[in-house]
Amino acid sequence: MPELVGAFFTEALGSISIGAGLWLLIAAVLAGLARGFAGFGTAMVFLPMACMVVSPISAIIILTVIDFFGPIPLLKRMLRDSHPGELMRLCWGMLLGVPLGVSVLLWIPETSFRWGASILVLVVALVLWSGWRWAKRLSHPQLVGVGLFAGLLGGGAGLPGPAVVTLYMGGPYGIVRARANNFLFLFAFDIVMLFTLLYRGALEVPSALLGAALIVPYTAAIALGGLFFREQHEQFFRRMVYAMIFGSALVSLPLWGL
Repeated sequence: MPELVGAFFTEALGSISIGAGLWLLIAAVLAGLARGFAGFGTAMVFLPMACMVVSPISAIIILTVIDFFGPIPLLKRMLRDSHPGELMRLCWGMLLGVPLGVSVLLWIPETSFRWGASILVLVVALVLWSGWRWAKRLSHPQLVGVGLFAGLLGGGAGLPGPAVVTLYMGGPYGIVRARANNFLFLFAFDIVMLFTLLYRGALEVPSALLGAALIVPYTAAIALGGLFFREQHEQFFRRMVYAMIFGSALVSLPLWGL
């Protein structure tokens, strides 16, 4: 058994340096804290940081693997708090958008990807931080449209969250329901993304092993983040998550020679 564990980590870490591995570990823990606390934020925290040390496609594969297994301990609680009808309509749109987005991902230049992902996350964080809100709930076709847009962004840039996060954090939805629907939508996205990458032959084994190596710390961070969530502290909840997302995107802009 020790030999098998050693072989696993040798294969997983063989393509990156120790420093890069530690950076991915830090990114995974911060992303897990955001996911458990807010129900979203994994991609917006992890992806910009990960793209500083690995390629975009590798970062997305790692992200998809950890975010497929990591949220499982909280699924029962989130299912209880969610709104199934809204979630289903978002997922129908997402199913259409992901394959189209993955086609974009497989040819987009790495530098363009980093700029696009970081700027998109910064814009979303600033919009949410500004307190921008709207009073009306979206219609059923509009929810499908949001899911479609989220699927396109998720497949093409690894960022399914911004569209759905903006919908719930800016709309007239309770924080508990918003958190649960965000959480479950992103879990469903990971399932679709994993099978889409597998079907397209883009699921790189070393990157998948890197993701597997980060599952335990990521899952532990999700559980820890979930302990900090308190419905009555909504403003603190919002500001903490926005700060983490904004900081992650800012440090990962391709301006620092990284």
